Amino acid sequence: MTRLTVSFVLFQTPVDEIAQAVAQVQESISDARIVLVDNSPEPNAMPPLDLNRVTTIRSGANIGYGSGHNLAFVESGDGEYHAVLNTDLTYGPEVLPALLQFMDKRPDVGLVMPRICYPDGSIQHLCRLLPHPLDVFGRGFMAGMSWVKNRNDVYEFRNWDYSSEKQFPFLSGCFMMLRRSVISEVGGFDERFFMYGEDVDLSRRIRRQHGTVFFPNVTAFHEYRSQKGGYDRMISKVINLSRYFNKWGWINDPERDVVNAWTINHVLEK
Repeated sequence: MTRLTVSFVLFQTPVDEIAQAVAQVQESISDARIVLVDNSPEPNAMPPLDLNRVTTIRSGANIGYGSGHNLAFVESGDGEYHAVLNTDLTYGPEVLPALLQFMDKRPDVGLVMPRICYPDGSIQHLCRLLPHPLDVFGRGFMAGMSWVKNRNDVYEFRNWDYSSEKQFPFLSGCFMMLRRSVISEVGGFDERFFMYGEDVDLSRRIRRQHGTVFFPNVTAFHEYRSQKGGYDRMISKVINLSRYFNKWGWINDPERDVVNAWTINHVLEK
């Protein structure tokens, strides 16, 4: 059985970016099985690939981030762990082995994310609470207001140093190391979410029965292109996060309130 399977979802992705994404995995875990899911309208150009270790799937349409990775979960076959990765990540060969070693030692953990930084080395605040509508729509439409900044500082733990191992209910979908048995248990990504909302939803469902842990001992660098884009991307964000709140509750979400209170106390405890 392959110890690690990895998936990337492509959409008109530059060839050199794909090549680097694949090479980083292969340099880290030599026998990893990699699945590339191509959501591009026309077949994405590909670098030379070792077809014994890399599988390419044409989805036939832009089916979304979570749906693409769900195809990869099925295609990748057996494996103890599965990594959901963005192609715009860079990291050293120590990162994936360190995360596997952590998961081996912590059978209670279903999801782990390493420390994520911007290319300039500054931290990306990707350890978060379960969102309230005021958190996400305030950030999107009223970001300059002081009450929004104060809420966001709490939501993203901006006054915490991101230097210790802690559990969070929402870890970013840009880099998820998942236990395969847990993926099977929770059913993978909810395909109602095209993009935005799918990672918090999956994190939340895993967190109900398993650890969802930030592991700061290794670092990956992320361009975070999902923060860029125009009107269409903003509309997609509004639609998909509205679907999230329709599923879990808008103002009335008792589970969110309990989980968030526990997380704040857990993270900030001395």
